Amino acid sequence: MIWPTLPFHLEKWFGAGRIKTYAVRDVSFAAHLGEMLYIVGPSGSGKTTLLSIISGILKPDSGAVLVEGKDIWGMSPGQIADFRLNTVGFVFQDYHLFPRLTTAENVAIPLLLKKQGWKESIDEAMKYLDAVGLTDRAQLPPVFSPASNPYAKGIYANGIVESYQTNGENINIFPEVAGVVKEIYVAEGQSVARGTPLLWIDDSVQRATVAQQQAQAEAALATLEELRAQPRKENLEVAKAQVDYAKANLVNLQSQLDKVAKSYQLNPNSVSKETLDNAVNAVKVARANLEVAQKQYELTKAGAWSYDIRNQEHQYRALVKANESSQALLDKYIIKAPADGIVLAIRIAVGSYVFSQGTYGTYTEGFDPVVVMGGSPNRLQVRCYIDEILVPRMTREPEITAKMFIRGTTIGVPLKFLRVQPYVTPKIQLSNERTERVDVRVLPVIFTFDNPRDMNIYPGQLVDVYLEEK
Repeated sequence: MIWPTLPFHLEKWFGAGRIKTYAVRDVSFAAHLGEMLYIVGPSGSGKTTLLSIISGILKPDSGAVLVEGKDIWGMSPGQIADFRLNTVGFVFQDYHLFPRLTTAENVAIPLLLKKQGWKESIDEAMKYLDAVGLTDRAQLPPVFSPASNPYAKGIYANGIVESYQTNGENINIFPEVAGVVKEIYVAEGQSVARGTPLLWIDDSVQRATVAQQQAQAEAALATLEELRAQPRKENLEVAKAQVDYAKANLVNLQSQLDKVAKSYQLNPNSVSKETLDNAVNAVKVARANLEVAQKQYELTKAGAWSYDIRNQEHQYRALVKANESSQALLDKYIIKAPADGIVLAIRIAVGSYVFSQGTYGTYTEGFDPVVVMGGSPNRLQVRCYIDEILVPRMTREPEITAKMFIRGTTIGVPLKFLRVQPYVTPKIQLSNERTERVDVRVLPVIFTFDNPRDMNIYPGQLVDVYLEEK
């Protein structure tokens, strides 16, 4: 049975939250034997991403790719590597040639990976080159020849130059807030001290938030001070006047009641029973009003309730803390140098939009730090990667002797052992920052050297490193 190739509900995205961007979204189709399919679309629409997923190079975030009835992304890393080697052919947009090899040797690499002999692989590669009219270019020399091993017994390793750091690599700076870059204060290659402003991100919304919360805190403080200042003299005078008024009113009504009652005793027909009852009730109401006025006076005289003051104190403190938090966040819109050093790279321009993940790289199509800083250019370090099968042949630290060669030259620079990063990691391609996990694992070893004045050596430069075997 001939199975079709079935990409099924494929999705690939970059970033998260508000900045989550889909490169491939819910793509499904069937490709049958003998069919020729074209994937067309504008630049950035996800064509290369889709092809990379189908061919086993880039893992999707969801979905499946069924080839011969099996989901390739359900395979182990070793099985995926075998799939790429034996099942699929992929023509990259870039050349991806090995600069140290001849044309024929580059073409023969897949055959060598299939455990085919060297001569047999070169002969077969020549046939393919002849088929496309490139026989005359088959023996073009490598772009450059690596320097020879300076030691009688030496271990070769790829290396990358970094700024000298006590720990870690270069200083990659990412903003903690998102926004549009309004101003850049420094230039690449400039020396800066710790705390030097590097760039300013638009903070207009956050600045307004800080002002609003500041006003709210000030209003809460005014209310708290008002409560603490109670009783207010003017309010107490009003309450006292109300008590005096209630007393006078009671005296007046009591006097009227006494007259009506005396008249009623002398002659019941002189005053109606209703008039007498009304006078009695008026005195009772006046006495109650006096009691209310007196209690109101005592309440005013006592000042604000302690619980009201305590509640207002907490509200004021909460608003102050919120304002301090907003102010701290506002301060982060100006990114400052975290340490003394050199500005190695600025990855943004005024008007660029940056995220906490950094800035979207036009060429890398991924997120990069907005600024990269390093140490003094006079002292550098080189991080080399030793294949795990060569690790047992290394000299014991700190007696490791090594020499670095600038690619394309025979110029060597002695290295001083700095440290071993004691963790064997999957190998990566230094030249294009690919992080796909492969079967080969390496041990990072870091050396340091003084930057020669008569040479141009910069962080990020790839070099050849030889370590003397034990």
